[in-house]
Amino acid sequence: MVVKIIILKDEKPIDQLVMDKDTLIIGRKSESDIVIKDPAVSGFHAKVQRVGEKTVVADNGSTNGVHVKGKRFQQHVVRNNDTVVIGEHSLKFVITGEANAKPGTVRTSPAAEGPGQKKEPSPEALAKARQKLQEQRRAAARVKQKAGQPAPTTPAKQAGGQLRQAMAC
Repeated sequence: MVVKIIILKDEKPIDQLVMDKDTLIIGRKSESDIVIKDPAVSGFHAKVQRVGEKTVVADNGSTNGVHVKGKRFQQHVVRNNDTVVIGEHSLKFVITGEANAKPGTVRTSPAAEGPGQKKEPSPEALAKARQKLQEQRRAAARVKQKAGQPAPTTPAKQAGGQLRQAMAC
């Protein structure tokens, strides 16, 4: 089963990823697997988990909650084409395979694509790229810490630190 998550803002796709591990954390903090920069999103707002052959989205006790079809829930088994709303963002789940697919869902293989259609990278390639990016971010943070610079923070915290430094002069 392949689970693709398309992140939308104002009904326009802004990012997408393939679920490459059993649990993904959704939140505003940079340590989250799916980072949503939105004040209505908690630091570690929710998680997406594979539970057996199902994919489940669970609220992590956030203030503003997680919604499907206008209803707030603590835990929801997502199905193909379900849209989960977190803050001002939506996450559309495209699930291929037997477990969560709705009856009658058509699945196509890359070989079935017509000429000129863009092929998506394999889940393995996406997982490697995501892991490489995370390693690069960690390495950059270590270099900055060794150089005596603080680890990267949010732009608001950076601006606050610069303001305190300017006031100290």
